[in-house]
Amino acid sequence: AARAAAEPLAARASWAGTIGTFTTGAALAVDGPDVDGTQVDTLRQPAAVVVGAADVPAAARVTAAYLYWAGTIDDQMDCALAPAAIDATVLLATPGSAAFAPVAADVCTCAAGAAAYDLQACRADITARVAASGMIGTFQVDGFAARITNGLTDNASFALVLVYDEPTLKPRRAALFDGVEELVMGTRRVALSGLDIDNP
Repeated sequence: AARAAAEPLAARASWAGTIGTFTTGAALAVDGPDVDGTQVDTLRQPAAVVVGAADVPAAARVTAAYLYWAGTIDDQMDCALAPAAIDATVLLATPGSAAFAPVAADVCTCAAGAAAYDLQACRADITARVAASGMIGTFQVDGFAARITNGLTDNASFALVLVYDEPTLKPRRAALFDGVEELVMGTRRVALSGLDIDNP
């Protein structure tokens, strides 16, 4: 479901046990062959990331897997019209297959941008897909309809979050935080709660 408002960074899930995590991602839009050389003006899809044996232990079993995609979209009157322009479905290919299949977001958020654009971020639980395919190999994402017009703040990207269990690891806790807010030439202090940090 889409939310027509910025979503502050907050805890979404947590795990405990002999677990580990791995996060990676890639750009879905790049600066093309124009004169400025700095601003994003071309969608580059599909985009791929490779998860290798050095990233996830061979004996690990997936506990949770999430796919995120985010970027600029056409102005929605500061998200008042959301989810009209939010792209809540992308295509995903998992390790062992070059075939793409749709992934529908579990939640999308919209944050107000400037006069010409707003920002979206979506999250989908893909644990079942990754349990079937395995975590090692190539993940590809395609079909994100971001607004890419050579604007100074145009952007589009995806992220893959893997949480896995591996019995030889030491017990630990992991937490997943996410959110979307516009930040223009400034800083923001974020307080994280629910974390336990042991003495060395």
